[in-house]
Amino acid sequence: MTKNKNKVSNGFLMIIVILIVIAVLTWLFWADIKKIILGSDYNPITVTDIVPKVNQSLKDEILLRLRESELKKGWPIIGVGENPDRGNPFKKKQ
Repeated sequence: MTKNKNKVSNGFLMIIVILIVIAVLTWLFWADIKKIILGSDYNPITVTDIVPKVNQSLKDEILLRLRESELKKGWPIIGVGENPDRGNPFKKKQ
């Protein structure tokens, strides 16, 4: 009965040792492994910070432009007006 427990323990310890060795080798040679997996022509993509920082001066500038366009009555988005060629949808058909 004791021999089976030792064999299981030895096998379990062997698996743990193998996993530790694999983890250490992966950690040491990660750059080479990554190069093998991704290829030598891989270039990582870096996202630039193109989103403007919203601060009080930017907010004031946008509000000023909106006020100017309101005074000129030239809003960038034109509201939908009524079309005289369309009939009244609520009126009964004749």
